[in-house]
Amino acid sequence: MDKVFIVTSGCYSDYQIEAVFSTKEKAEEYIDSKKYPDDFSIEEYEIDDEIIREEKIFVVGIDLSTRETMMNLPFEVYNEMDNAEYIDCFSIYGVEKPNIQLTLDVSFICVFTIKSKSAKVAQKSAQDRLVQILAMEDAYYPLMRTKCVINVNDKTCRFPIYKIHTKELVLRPGEVEIKNYKY
Repeated sequence: MDKVFIVTSGCYSDYQIEAVFSTKEKAEEYIDSKKYPDDFSIEEYEIDDEIIREEKIFVVGIDLSTRETMMNLPFEVYNEMDNAEYIDCFSIYGVEKPNIQLTLDVSFICVFTIKSKSAKVAQKSAQDRLVQILAMEDAYYPLMRTKCVINVNDKTCRFPIYKIHTKELVLRPGEVEIKNYKY
């Protein structure tokens, strides 16, 4: 079966294809001609060989104060956001964490539900999305840091869940918005 040899550089958001060759030798010559050859790598692919990669749903949290990425979220957070209905959505949660004085601090975590091929890609996607969301917070997500959704039946209050691409607020049956409840 025929192959192609793809010369790439960078990683994550900086990842790019530099050139495509029919032989490994030509790809290596191309890399050798560059000023910094260690910045490049060669990926080998079969032509017309279909690669099937199953995507899974990942729930990824990012601490808003430390920017730490978390996959092991508290059960109640994970349980709520691990839902196909919330793919490409995010919300804010207050999570208690022990501190040095052995008391509990509340950390605010931005939680994303992402469909991806791997946990590593999901974590990077969450980081990239958080940067975009924070840049557009005032214009598109004004209620993001507001505990603004209340269930009229059981009187529970929660942070909003937004759809990332449409910027819509997701309301469940029986829920209404309450504005100006800042944390």
